[in-house]
Amino acid sequence: MQHRACVLFVLLLVTGCTPTAEVAWLSESTYTPLEANQAIRLTTGDLDEAYEEMAIITVWAERTFKERNVLEKLNKLLRMEARTLGADAVVRIDYEMQTSTGEADLKQSATGTAVRTTRP
Repeated sequence: MQHRACVLFVLLLVTGCTPTAEVAWLSESTYTPLEANQAIRLTTGDLDEAYEEMAIITVWAERTFKERNVLEKLNKLLRMEARTLGADAVVRIDYEMQTSTGEADLKQSATGTAVRTTRP
């Protein structure tokens, strides 16, 4: 069994498979994941209502020369992670871009704080 796990790990390293998201918890509170149709608000700013900060989410997406809308892909990944955490918004989102030497490939990331609004 350990041999299989080692082979799988090496295979993932060789093929370049990397995680597309990372979560750093800020709260000990846990919530039920939200339904797929639940709206998740995204903003580079803040909300006007009270909320609990749950976690910092970072997502990555790579764009090849043929793809155009990496921002849309990043927002979709942020929403997916927020739903999994039970968050109903992601605030203070920061987008970053990195180009490779040939500039044909673009790696972009987004980092934001997943929050749950507090309703009275």
